[in-house]
Amino acid sequence: MVVLTRQRKFVVPFQIEIEGQKIKSVMWLKYLGVFVDAKLKFWVQIKETAEKAATVLAMLSRLMPNITWPRSSKSRILMSVTHYIILYGAEIWAEALNVEKYAKKLANV
Repeated sequence: MVVLTRQRKFVVPFQIEIEGQKIKSVMWLKYLGVFVDAKLKFWVQIKETAEKAATVLAMLSRLMPNITWPRSSKSRILMSVTHYIILYGAEIWAEALNVEKYAKKLANV
């Protein structure tokens, strides 16, 4: 459970009980591959996306020297894969890129 709030001081974590089941709140959760945090800042999403894209890019770069394609084709494939990883769920968290720190994190990849 994530409680979405813009309040600066909000007690986290807390528990509620529904039909005998205790549910504990968390600061963020992953739903359909998108990380949603309590303040809807999406820093976790951007950080995890950047790390995943960098990891995939590094793995594919190591694989590419064994393939004898022209250089432009190799880089086009690498960039398109990275592009699709970064853009997954962007409709939800795109406004977070207005924060310079967040935009730089993705641009570094």
